[in-house]
Amino acid sequence: MSSETTGIKTPVPPKPRSSLGWKTVVPIVLVVLIAGCLILIIVASWPLRPISSSTSASTSTAADKEELLKAKLETYSKRADDLEKLASLLVGLSTVYAIALAVSAYTSVQGNIEQSKALVEEAKQSITKLETLSKEFQDFKYVEIQNLHQEVQAARDRADYAMRITIAYMVSDFPDAITGLQHQSIDRLLDLRDHAYAGDQSVNLCLAKLYRLIGDYPSSEDVLTRFLGLVEHAKDKDVAAIAAAYYDRACSRSLRLATAESEARERIIGGIKRDLKSAFTLDESCRTQAAETDPARKDPELDSVRDENWFKRLILD
Repeated sequence: MSSETTGIKTPVPPKPRSSLGWKTVVPIVLVVLIAGCLILIIVASWPLRPISSSTSASTSTAADKEELLKAKLETYSKRADDLEKLASLLVGLSTVYAIALAVSAYTSVQGNIEQSKALVEEAKQSITKLETLSKEFQDFKYVEIQNLHQEVQAARDRADYAMRITIAYMVSDFPDAITGLQHQSIDRLLDLRDHAYAGDQSVNLCLAKLYRLIGDYPSSEDVLTRFLGLVEHAKDKDVAAIAAAYYDRACSRSLRLATAESEARERIIGGIKRDLKSAFTLDESCRTQAAETDPARKDPELDSVRDENWFKRLILD
C-alpha cells in the first residue's frame, strides 16, 4: 500500500550537502598547518655546513679559534630558539586541532540528535495518522454495516408488504373465502397500516373491502375516513386514490343502509350522496362504474340505492 493511499507521510532522509562545511574545512586547515610546522622543524634542525675559516688550523691563532667557536655557539643557540618556538607552535596547533575535533564531534552528535528527534516526531505523527485512519475505517465499517442492515430490513418489509397485500386481495376477491383467513388478512393489514403504511392506498382500500366482506361496515367506513384525512392533506395528492376512497365509503354506507333503522337512514343517505358526488367529480370512471346496470358487471354494493331518484340524478349530472 503506497503512502498516497494510506495518507501517511513517509519520512524523507535529509539531502546530502553539495559543498564542504566548516566542520570539514577546519580540520583540513589544521592538518595543513601542522604539516607545514613539521617541515619547518625538519628544515630548522637540518645540520648546517661548518663555518669555514679563512686561515688553516696550523696558522690560526687562539683568538681566531675562540671567535670561530663563539660564532658556532650563537648559530646553534639561534637554532635551538627556533626549534623551541616551532615546538611551542606545534603544541598550540595540536591543542587547537584537538579542540576543533572535539567541537566538530559535539556539533555532529547534536546534529544527529536533532535529526533523530525529527525522525521520532515524524514517526509519532505517522502513528497518530494511522490510528486516526484506523478509527475512521472502523466508523465507516460500522456505518456501512448499519446501512446494510437497514437495507436488508427494508427489503424484508417490502416483501412482507407485497405478500400481505397479495393474500388480502386474493381473499377479498372471493366473498366465500374462509372467515378465519379473512380475519387473519385484516390483522396483517392493520399491522401494516399502523406502522409504515398509514397512507398506503392498497393497504387501506383492501382493508376496507375485507371489513365489508365480513359485514363490519362501520369499521370499513372508519378506515376510509382515516385514509381520506391523510391523503387529502398531503402535498402530492393522488386524485385517483381519493376518488376510489370516496366511492368505497359510499359503498360501505350503502351496505350499512340496507340494515339501518329509519332514524339513521337520512343521515346515511346524505353521506352516500356527498361521497358519490366527490368521487364523480374527481374521477369520471367512478360514475361509469356506478351507472353500470349489467348484472355481470354492476357493483352489487350500491344495490340498496340504485333505484333511488337522487341516485339516478347523480349519475346523469
